[in-house]
Amino acid sequence: MRAETKHIMSALPVVASILGDSLGVKVSIGEHSTAWTDGTSIFLPKLSVEGDETELGLVRGYISHEAGHIRYTDFADLRAEALTALEQRLLNYFEDYRVEQRMAEHYPGCRQDFLWLIRHLFATPFSREELENYAAQPLAALLDYVLYSVRSLSLPALQGSVCLLGQIVENHYPNLLGGFTPLISRVADCRSTRDCLSLARETAILLRGYLHSPTQQEEPPETNAPLPSQTNSAAITAPKQSGQPTSSKRNKREKQWQAEGALQ
Repeated sequence: MRAETKHIMSALPVVASILGDSLGVKVSIGEHSTAWTDGTSIFLPKLSVEGDETELGLVRGYISHEAGHIRYTDFADLRAEALTALEQRLLNYFEDYRVEQRMAEHYPGCRQDFLWLIRHLFATPFSREELENYAAQPLAALLDYVLYSVRSLSLPALQGSVCLLGQIVENHYPNLLGGFTPLISRVADCRSTRDCLSLARETAILLRGYLHSPTQQEEPPETNAPLPSQTNSAAITAPKQSGQPTSSKRNKREKQWQAEGALQ
């Protein structure tokens, strides 16, 4: 590790506290398994002074991301809502994008932190095994199609992955993407948490309607069928807290999530 990086890593707790003071929030660094916020404070895992440039990039991106939720996510709105698992997941994707865009508008330096984070979490090409897993579990491909489509609005280089996922989705769910894709693109017009919530619900209605239609022969996946994708806790993992941005399956730090209740 370069000497200057080591010095920065040793100063990160102080930097985090200064950032929190400037935003009017408390930053807590300690025995947390992931980065998250409860709407007033930012919680970060314990930082290693021996960390490398990758850890430094993750910390910078996550602090900016969580600060975005504190500044721009309406937690009161969310606490009043009873969301299904599918609506919650879609809201995670949409709200993550929206708050990062708002942060980049008001704090231009954050844009590079977010782009670095997106590249780190999403830009690795799919392996043959990953594509085979998606083909065997098309609901995973469908949900990650939404995730990658949203993230490609910030990083167009992800369009190749979006196309690969789209081909798998179309093979299993013919004619779904024609109405589905334009709906997802409307996230760019969301101006509030309420807008993202409305879009998530509209998207969920379309998706459930298609998957449960008489013309769709495939049985819905079992409630607890595992997905071949890993993710950190996403933007709003529960109405009372927010986690680090939803990421792709190749982040080794993240846990494999399941499709529990996804079609509720």
